[in-house]
Amino acid sequence: MGSSDKRKENAILFWLLVSFSVASFLYRGLLLPLFYPPIEPNDFRGTFYPVATNVFLSTGGLYTAAKYLYPPFFAFLVAPLASVPFDVAEKLWFFILLASLAGSFFFLFTSFSERSSLLLALLIFLFSQFEPLYVGLSYYQADLLILFILVVAYRLERKGLFFGSGACLALGALIKVTPLYFLFYFLVSKKWRSMAGFIGGLLFFGGLSVLSVGTKGWADFFLYGVPALLENSAGNRLDLSFTNLLLSIQRLLGREEIGKSSLWIRTGSIAFSVTVLFSLWFFLRKDKAHSLELRYATIICAMLLSASTMMETHLVLLLFPFSILVSLFFQYPEKNTKHILFTSVAFAMIALRYGYTAPFFQERGWALLFAKAKFFGTCLTYLCCLFFRADKT
Repeated sequence: MGSSDKRKENAILFWLLVSFSVASFLYRGLLLPLFYPPIEPNDFRGTFYPVATNVFLSTGGLYTAAKYLYPPFFAFLVAPLASVPFDVAEKLWFFILLASLAGSFFFLFTSFSERSSLLLALLIFLFSQFEPLYVGLSYYQADLLILFILVVAYRLERKGLFFGSGACLALGALIKVTPLYFLFYFLVSKKWRSMAGFIGGLLFFGGLSVLSVGTKGWADFFLYGVPALLENSAGNRLDLSFTNLLLSIQRLLGREEIGKSSLWIRTGSIAFSVTVLFSLWFFLRKDKAHSLELRYATIICAMLLSASTMMETHLVLLLFPFSILVSLFFQYPEKNTKHILFTSVAFAMIALRYGYTAPFFQERGWALLFAKAKFFGTCLTYLCCLFFRADKT
């Protein structure tokens, strides 16, 4: 009676959790974005499709509109969507994002050494309750595509295909610049074949984009796009980056007029980025003491924390570190009981839906700091990756 009834109870709990998670995703990930989109234009409508049309019609001037802050290669990538009507192109882009999400989940789960039904249910639940995922889908953001590229690069390196992994990460860096952070990993870990693949990928894919956007597109990117990226968080109270945290403190002190260019803001931002970089360097030096998946998870957290801008949609990349940490807890539970608690708190801080965009959080005193809870959750996730114990003794 005991073992048979226990299996039935576990099966019922499994299907209840999976059913709830799937229903939650169908409602928030499909129904709301497709039929009840946000009032303001999504990124595809406001940025990607106009830029695609620009490239498709060869009218030039990618960076005349300040909204487009991606490398020229991304414009080349989305240009074919301009050959179909807008409504069709928008739906195609949305389903490309859904396919990227499904691919990320599949490749992550199949890479785990222990693939139990409980782990599968937990990962489905983790994905389905992650608020940045739904924000990204609502605004048709490209970060789900980057997540998929990072997962594929990890799988390629896991199989020993270092050159292909580097080339894959180069593709990601040509869509959004943040994967350039992996160059630091290649240098510290002496991954020369991966670095060769990365440089080769930049030259090959970047060269392809020159065929459509020309050399002027790239010149304009470095002249206008890169400076705009570095200053993108100024005045945006929804930015979750450390720089914007300092700006929030500055506003609390009644010195908002100083702006982002003040010396203490710049010094604090640089000091924070250097601290993150140094901690990552120290972590990667112990290369053999950490699994490949844990290295990727840590680099992704550091990449987000060091960026000049951290919007909630960017945090969808944290699905990779959380999935890795959950899978590793199954393998090494004895030495990581505190980490399980801290990771759960970090997940709650990032994943839960709360109205940090409301005027109460954006305008009233110290509530501004509470509005940065997702930033602090990202910091806690990074620390959990840095100090994870992967030994059984």
